[in-house]
Amino acid sequence: MAAARIQRWAIILSAYDYHITYRRSEEHGNADGLSRIPLPETIDDGTKTITASLNALICEHLEEAPLSAKQTSKATRKDTELSLLHRYIQLGWPTEIPENFRVFHRKKDELSVEQGCVLWGTRVVVPEKMRRVVLKEIHDEHPGIVKKTIARQYVWWPNIDMDVEKVCKRCETCQLEQCMPRHVPLHPWEFPGGVWRRIHMDFAGPFMSHMFMIVVDAYSKWLEVFKMSQITSAATITRLKRLFAAQGVPEQIVTDNATTFMSDEFQLFMKRNGILHTTGAPKHPATNGLAERCIATFKAGMKKLAKEILSVEDKISHFLLRYRTTPNGTTGESPADLT
Repeated sequence: MAAARIQRWAIILSAYDYHITYRRSEEHGNADGLSRIPLPETIDDGTKTITASLNALICEHLEEAPLSAKQTSKATRKDTELSLLHRYIQLGWPTEIPENFRVFHRKKDELSVEQGCVLWGTRVVVPEKMRRVVLKEIHDEHPGIVKKTIARQYVWWPNIDMDVEKVCKRCETCQLEQCMPRHVPLHPWEFPGGVWRRIHMDFAGPFMSHMFMIVVDAYSKWLEVFKMSQITSAATITRLKRLFAAQGVPEQIVTDNATTFMSDEFQLFMKRNGILHTTGAPKHPATNGLAERCIATFKAGMKKLAKEILSVEDKISHFLLRYRTTPNGTTGESPADLT
């Protein structure tokens, strides 16, 4: 209503031209008093109805408040722990402090009693039977764990933060709407002690209308690229047999959880050759980061050769020659020198 009144006066006054003259404060007199004169009571039934409704809403909300000094005082007297704490505050603390009272004893200089309620500073120490009601009120609009900061301004009891967190974690609505957790730094792979002990594998494509199998040695960064007409387990095993005939059988192979690598046929091939097969976390390709980086390097290199009039196999050969003879940023040596 106030905003509408101001807007109405702004429209009325916009019809006038103003000449503003500076005047010192001593010459103002009590002109500012006009802005402090109470407005006349409105005889608008609609306004009165709205005001009455607002007042009734506020009173209704206050009547449903979960805490009152009378209720808290009554619950404090019935609470085994707080009733004893109430006596300690008023009559003095014993020489030997029980284990469950040490958390209160550390705050003894800040504890007080007001209207039968135990206070820590300006915060009410809530009896155990009323804590569930308080937690429900705190979590009424699903504010999340951050609400515990606001809760600590008014109420307190031992482990209040833990209780607020438990309520949030058990709330299905909060769990569905919560933000994704921050990414945890990946544990780096241990650097192998020699060439061709651990290799990383993955498929790239469809790229340039083909699928490619990427194999990289973790020690020397030696890269192998095979154009695949199909990426079945049988076709993959056939390529690996030819590769192992040239380079030797590795001790460990790291792949993702693709069906090709998880099939019984591929697992049996690993077992028969005594190879430890390690897979990354599902839907987290970064766990096989070496293969992912080599795929990106391979694609970038092939795109640079896009204008060359060469077959795909010849482009792969040109790329591998340049890659294998270039010093690697991690090892400082070219893959050809370390193999």
